Amino acid sequence: MVSNSTHAISQQVQNDPLNRQQSLENSIDSLCLPESQKDAFEKWLTTLPPPIPKPAKPISSLKDKWELVPAFLRVKGLVKQHIDSFNYFIDVELQKIIDANEIITSKVDPNFYLKYTGIRVGMAERSDSESLAATITPHECRLRDLTYFGNIYVDIEYVRGRTIVRRRGVNIGKLPIMLRSSRCVLADKNELEMAQMKECPLDPGGYFIVRGTEKVILVQEQLTKNRIIVETDKADQAMAS
Repeated sequence: MVSNSTHAISQQVQNDPLNRQQSLENSIDSLCLPESQKDAFEKWLTTLPPPIPKPAKPISSLKDKWELVPAFLRVKGLVKQHIDSFNYFIDVELQKIIDANEIITSKVDPNFYLKYTGIRVGMAERSDSESLAATITPHECRLRDLTYFGNIYVDIEYVRGRTIVRRRGVNIGKLPIMLRSSRCVLADKNELEMAQMKECPLDPGGYFIVRGTEKVILVQEQLTKNRIIVETDKADQAMAS
């Protein structure tokens, strides 16, 4: 009898996610347990898994679907996919490119090799020595027709005679930095800090500054030319285009 009541109480607690604590108290009182067993039973009830939330109903009306657009823009924005893609490129893809071509050998000296052991992109820096500040802001690049870039550093290992030499932080090039990315000075800045850098707080970023000009990478999707694409229609019939 007690086991059946215990099972029923656990189901009641599971099915009442809005008032879980009240359900626990009512369940303990309904069993009329002695005081010596109430504490143990209360601890057992608290070990029950949390209630499973009911899935939301699908949105059917077109009007309700359009209301999702401003909510999506508030959370994701218009250019978040550009910034995330750039961050993934400099954090992950560059290392994969290096790993695929990490060793360089010489036909003249078979014992010589050069190996890339790591790569990273630094924060946006200035290329001139006219200022004492090491960092540069996008606003200054616009005014002075400069490129907003960061240096590319690699860690290498090579042979000099019979000695293996390892060097870290060798500068091998420059890479334009996307505004509001992880390598940009505007990353995670609030409105006050943006205003101090003479930047608009509403600027979402996602573009580059090359020789003082703002440039953006356009994402386009188009069909491959001179290729026959076979697919099925609504009637499950094959069609070619």
